[in-house]
Amino acid sequence: MADTTGRIPLWIIGTVTGIPVIGLIGIFFYGSYSGLGSSFYGSYSGLGSSL
Repeated sequence: MADTTGRIPLWIIGTVTGIPVIGLIGIFFYGSYSGLGSSFYGSYSGLGSSL
């Protein structure tokens, strides 16, 4: 295995950063489908208005 002394293991970094990213994507798609995020996200990315 890699030397992780004094460093955070890569899988912990991936998990800690991956879960909020998946959550944000889920909130984005939920908002675009429910109409809640169409004004908030739609002007930023254009996906909310096209869906």
